Amino acid sequence: MTSNMTGKYARNEIFGASAIFGAAFLYGWFGILIRFVGKSGIDTFVQITFRSAIASLVLLTIILLTRSKLSFPRGKSLVFYIIRSLFGFASFTLSYFAILNESIALGYLFFYGGFLVGGYLLGHFAFKEKFRVSKLIALIMAVVGVLQIFTAPIIIQKSIIYLFMAFFAGVLSVCWSSFPKILPHHKHSQLESNLFDSVIGFISAMIVGLLLREKFVIPMQFDILWPQLLFVAQTVINGQLMIYGFKHIEAQIGSLIMLLEIVFAVGLAFLIFKEVPSVPTISGCIVIMIASIISVFAEKQPQVMQIP
Repeated sequence: MTSNMTGKYARNEIFGASAIFGAAFLYGWFGILIRFVGKSGIDTFVQITFRSAIASLVLLTIILLTRSKLSFPRGKSLVFYIIRSLFGFASFTLSYFAILNESIALGYLFFYGGFLVGGYLLGHFAFKEKFRVSKLIALIMAVVGVLQIFTAPIIIQKSIIYLFMAFFAGVLSVCWSSFPKILPHHKHSQLESNLFDSVIGFISAMIVGLLLREKFVIPMQFDILWPQLLFVAQTVINGQLMIYGFKHIEAQIGSLIMLLEIVFAVGLAFLIFKEVPSVPTISGCIVIMIASIISVFAEKQPQVMQIP
């Protein structure tokens, strides 16, 4: 019985890590899609309102077609969903403006600085995750890999404020990602959770857009519409992957695996924009990949290092 439970737990961890790996690949498109939608001429929160509305309709359609149960959260459950969605909304908004106004490289660097710090602090203090030696090794390797990628001098194009935006976007993102550990999933499915997230994002973006007096329009031109729809697909699929992944693995390990987004972003930038990576960038990507593998497959019963 114990052996079966241990095997099931190990499989769930592998599946959870695989889900985060898939999410990292899809998020690798984030900076590239921002480049496209940023040139659309449509106001920022109008875009978010449009994408959230489409995502909500897609998720609702999937729920209805699969005849899944749909029950709306109430009381404490509703408060949890609102807080999680606001974390995600704020993270996306901050990272969006950061990458639009600074280089993609700097945006990713500071975002994942915040993501790593937030993941380890949240994992230790909120979820009482043990700081094992294997995790420390993986963390050091990940930091070295990130620094290798971004060895060029930091050139701030507009303001350091945007770099702080990217950092806090990373902190908020890991909070949003880790909320499935405390959300009442015995009542709501992953599809329901993502539907609530999209609906709350839609309401939040509309309110901010109205307060800023943005011009609400529906994009119809193909060159404007296709990156918006790709963003919707990314939102719907990643919402499922992140909830499942962070529900089955530790926040600290998940934050390390998510660093692979940088690797995918570098590769996609080369394929799409012909941005040739430097030797330090390539070596840094390799180190990050090794660190992610260590974080997942390291021995589960190593020496434990307690943080005072």
